[in-house]
Amino acid sequence: MVAIIVHGGAAKVAANVVESKLIDLRRSAKIGFLELIRKQSQPGAALDAVEKAVRSMEDSPYFNAGYGSSLTNSGHVEMDAIIADGRDLNFGAVASITDYSNPVSLAKKIMEHSEHCLFDRNGAHEFARQHGFVPISDSQQLVNDLAKQRLEEYKTFRNAIEVDKIKITDTEKPDDHDTVGSVAVDWFGNFAAATSTGGITGKLPGRIGDSPVIGSGAYADNEIGAVSTTGHGEAIMKVCLARDVLYRYEKLINQTNETKMNPMQRAIIESLKSMQQRVDGYGGVIAIGNGHGDIGFGFNTQAMPWAYITVDDNDIDQILSVIDKKVSDDNISKIPVRIHYGYHPNEHLEIIE
Repeated sequence: MVAIIVHGGAAKVAANVVESKLIDLRRSAKIGFLELIRKQSQPGAALDAVEKAVRSMEDSPYFNAGYGSSLTNSGHVEMDAIIADGRDLNFGAVASITDYSNPVSLAKKIMEHSEHCLFDRNGAHEFARQHGFVPISDSQQLVNDLAKQRLEEYKTFRNAIEVDKIKITDTEKPDDHDTVGSVAVDWFGNFAAATSTGGITGKLPGRIGDSPVIGSGAYADNEIGAVSTTGHGEAIMKVCLARDVLYRYEKLINQTNETKMNPMQRAIIESLKSMQQRVDGYGGVIAIGNGHGDIGFGFNTQAMPWAYITVDDNDIDQILSVIDKKVSDDNISKIPVRIHYGYHPNEHLEIIE
């Protein structure tokens, strides 16, 4: 199976933002899918596809990554990202960067052109300068109104707890885990995964979550599959959620399947349940496995926007005929693609757009 799947974070957002978020999410999945098609003869197609899909979400104000990043308690943006290559288990990652609007692309450059895998802010910024990345003129360019609103709501929430000592239920807590991610597999059976985030609203400066941590925020292995996660970073790191999903999947594909649920879907459910029981952790997962081309997605939060596209669902010859006319990413609406997507629990919708 050749496919791509994306997520927009394990978080319930304001009702007036949901549709805009889903539109941008489906568009990002489509951009990544068309990259898979364009480069079907190239072994690195999956890597390029997840990078482009995540870049698209980093450029949207509706996700907690890149331009839409959450703010620290001092009102600044600090971003983390990772990209992983299933061919050789290699990865590149950045943590707490401030001067570049597309952390996932910097992470990919690190993976491809450095003997190291993970850089903090200073090292990442220096590496970026050496490799021709153009910094933004002011990091406040990445601060948008939605992020400011989330920070103000967070501060109000914290003050209410500290001053009034009220008891807050889980459903009343601000939900701010809308990291973005993508997983893909190409014609060569090569897997790739990428995750990008602005962290959590009101975090202390320098805090780093799971997103840039291999085995937690993402993992890719051609022999098993690939995963991108989202949720409470501290909990995800404690259980190495991305690697745990693949570990469980690897066991399940060798067992007799007495249910209609594919092994990857079962692995995700088991991993999330275990994380909740062991460390009271909440989040979500997208993944593709190599056993049967299994696509999986799941979350134990109130919501998680996800979308996937497969070659099997689409007329590739027709798509290639349009791509040959050099349709740009800005005009991809001219290429009809069948997209599976959802937001609420147990929701699975389809659309051609």
